[in-house]
Amino acid sequence: MKIVLEEISLADPSERNLHGLELQRLPLDPVLEEYVSFDGSLKFQYWTVLDEREDRSGYTIYYDPDAEIFGLGVRSDKGVVDVGAHGSFMNTFRGM
Repeated sequence: MKIVLEEISLADPSERNLHGLELQRLPLDPVLEEYVSFDGSLKFQYWTVLDEREDRSGYTIYYDPDAEIFGLGVRSDKGVVDVGAHGSFMNTFRGM
């Protein structure tokens, strides 16, 4: 996604987040997925732009095109749960 690539281009290329993910090695193949609210009562369509792990377990970073913000999700037995919006891609990456 263009917005993600623009933010990454302005950051320190050696930056890692608390989970050890390297900024410049991120896969960026967005996938439209269904996310659910924490209590499971609401459903949303967001673009997953990053999976923490290759096996698609753990955290995700999503993009909400309606609000034009990024947020965190976590894969669980309920599906992908929306953990909350963080604004920019970099804020979300750093908060992961």
